[in-house]
Amino acid sequence: MKRQFPAYKMLIKLFFFLFWIHTVPVSEGCGEVYFSNDSYSFNISQIYNISLSVRNVSSPFTLLLRSSWDRVDFMQNNFSITGDDDFTASVFTDMQYIYDIDALCLHKYQQNETVLATTRFIVAKSAEDSKLQLRFGIAINIALIIAMFFLGTDLDFKIILSYIKRPIGPVIGICSQFIGMPIASYVIGYLLLRDQPFERFGLLLIGCSPGGTSSNFWTAFFKGDLNLSVTMTFCSSVASFGLSTFWIWALGSQILTGESDIASKIPYLRIFAAILSLVLPIALGMFFKYKKPEIAEKIRKFTRPIFLIFIIVSVCFGIYINRAFFSLVGVNHALCAVLLSAAGFSVGALAAFFGRLNKDQIIAVSIETAIQNPSAAFVVMQTTIPSPYSDMGSVPVISYMAFATGPPMLLALLIFKLVEFIRSRQKGSKESDPSLDPATDANGIKLAAQTNKQQTYGASDNKGFQS
Repeated sequence: MKRQFPAYKMLIKLFFFLFWIHTVPVSEGCGEVYFSNDSYSFNISQIYNISLSVRNVSSPFTLLLRSSWDRVDFMQNNFSITGDDDFTASVFTDMQYIYDIDALCLHKYQQNETVLATTRFIVAKSAEDSKLQLRFGIAINIALIIAMFFLGTDLDFKIILSYIKRPIGPVIGICSQFIGMPIASYVIGYLLLRDQPFERFGLLLIGCSPGGTSSNFWTAFFKGDLNLSVTMTFCSSVASFGLSTFWIWALGSQILTGESDIASKIPYLRIFAAILSLVLPIALGMFFKYKKPEIAEKIRKFTRPIFLIFIIVSVCFGIYINRAFFSLVGVNHALCAVLLSAAGFSVGALAAFFGRLNKDQIIAVSIETAIQNPSAAFVVMQTTIPSPYSDMGSVPVISYMAFATGPPMLLALLIFKLVEFIRSRQKGSKESDPSLDPATDANGIKLAAQTNKQQTYGASDNKGFQS
């Protein structure tokens, strides 16, 4: 049997509901708020004033300005509105970013906040930071030229020429770099950075920027084929003129739909200068080795420490210069860097393995594929897109340096050297203690000698038997 409600109770509830709607003005009293612009552009560490207008106010309310990120400071973000008015709000921030600013209505009759208007703060980096970054780039380029000269003294021109004449290794490496890495960066960005187009574009730039000189250093540290590594770096740098441009146009235009002419903005002159800064010092180092082999052999002893110092200094200063970006780095960015690096090592190693290359060559191809050129990605980003969009797109580059090529590689090198040290100690112990040699018995007597002696006796016995 259904439960029945008396009619008078239903009427009482309807009366209170209509009274509540009548006494709570949902939109009345908030009025209308207008920003003077749809967006504002200014630099960090700069106090900027924005103008607001309030119209059609029927009852007092509180106007609250709120940023999408708490890095924006308002001199005053809470205003009491009693009627139509025009006023100014002063803002300040120390982080370049794109902020959405909402104007909210707080009414005593309303429980929820009402968004009346929204504008955007496009905050670019300061001129001082731009100058500091430029000086840092110049210093790194000078140090890189010196390091490349020392690298040239460690190379064999005949081996490099043989690779160029029979380019099986370089071709395998270039296919891994220009097919596997761009596709991997696009897929990873699509999965983890789908709603952040400029950051997706920055990750794509990393995947399309092979030819990093740091890969030559890491190949030398991990005892890979250094000649193959440098040959691949040179070939991929030359190939990047066409192939990098193609991938940026083909995939980048899908990410930044409003930037259909991205490929036409690629700084070819700077890329050519980067290639020259790589090739010329190496060629001079090789020529110096040809003319002064004795001195070059002495210099060769210092190449590894110089490479290590260069990497540590460049990573430390790079982190300091871009320290503000670490507040933007999230779990997704770190995961993108790790996945892209792992994809590079895997694709390079598998391609070299199936290409029947030896162990040293597999190490070189794997490192060359995984260790990209973040400097080239920075150049393309900074020259194609203005700040702060370029700064946001540089977040994946910073993440890649921090979580893929910087501290993780140093940790891997430390483990690699530790394993080498342990193996060398074990080998030295076997040489000093004959009982640990598998070719000796418990008394330390050489089994090989005994075997030869037994074979000699056996031969004489057989000879006597035959006679």
